[in-house]
Amino acid sequence: MVRSVIRLFSADKSISSSLLNRCGAQVFRTVMARAVYRMRPVLGKGTPGGADWQARIGDLLGDGLVIWPDFLSADAFGEVHREAMSLEAAACQFPDDLPQNALHHGPNRLQLVVLSDKCWHRFPAIRDFYEDPRLVGLMQAGERRPLGLSTGHRAFEHLVQGPESELTDPETHLHSDIFFHTHKAWLYLEDVGLEHGPLVAVKRSHLLSASQLGYVYAESCGTNQGSRRITLEEMRRLGFEETVLAVPKNTLVIANTCGYHRRLRGQPGKERFAIHWSLRANPFRMF
Repeated sequence: MVRSVIRLFSADKSISSSLLNRCGAQVFRTVMARAVYRMRPVLGKGTPGGADWQARIGDLLGDGLVIWPDFLSADAFGEVHREAMSLEAAACQFPDDLPQNALHHGPNRLQLVVLSDKCWHRFPAIRDFYEDPRLVGLMQAGERRPLGLSTGHRAFEHLVQGPESELTDPETHLHSDIFFHTHKAWLYLEDVGLEHGPLVAVKRSHLLSASQLGYVYAESCGTNQGSRRITLEEMRRLGFEETVLAVPKNTLVIANTCGYHRRLRGQPGKERFAIHWSLRANPFRMF
C-alpha cells in the first residue's frame, strides 16, 4: 500500500491498488497533474515566426495537434531523408552507437533505430532537424518545460504493414497513452496514404472534462490498462471526431498523446518511414 501511495506522484500509467483506485486515486492523479501543468509557464512564445507561429502554438495547446506541411526546405529535407534511409544499415555496422529494436504489433512490425549523442557526428542533418528552433519551441510550448538534445526518446521509425491475420495490432484501437500531457513528433520521410497505416488523432480530447474523468475512474476500477482504450460510446457521448493524418512527405506532425489516437490499419506490405521524438516526464515536477 505504501508503495502504491508513493506511485501516486509518479509518471507510472496507473497504480495497482484496487482500494486506492476505488477511492479515486487515478482521478486524483489526473487532476493534480493538470494543476501542476497549468502552473508552469508556456515556453516557446519568443521563437521567431510571427502570427503564424502563435497560431501553431494555439493549435497544439487547443487542439492537441499540429500539422505542418513542407516543414524543412527542399535541400534540408533531402539531406535528412538521405541520412535517415541509411540508418538501418548503419545500425548493423555500429550497433553500440545505433541500437535497434523491433516491435511486433499483431501482424505489423515497427523497426526502431534509437538516436542519441553517440550518433550525431554521423548524421548532422538529422541533428539539425532535432535542434530546429521551430520544432523545439513547439515541443517546449506543449510540455511547458525546457528541452535539450538529450531529452526524451528519438528514433528512426520503419513501420511495415503485415499480412492479413487474425492477430490485431493493439495500436489500431483508439486509446490515450497516459493520464497527463505528453507529446510526440513525427517528420514523415515519404508520402503517407491510407494504405500506409497513418496516425489518427482526435482533436481536443486532451482537454479534461467531468465526463472524461468518469471514464478514467471506471477504467481504473476495471481493467486498469494504463493506456486507456476508448469506446465508440465514449466518442459519441463526448462529440469527438477522428482526424486521419494522411499527409505528404516533409510534413511535421506533433500530437498530445494523452489525447485519443490510434494507427489506421494499412495494406499488407506497405511501409511508413519517419523521424520520431517522444517525450514523457514526471508530470508532478514543476520544471
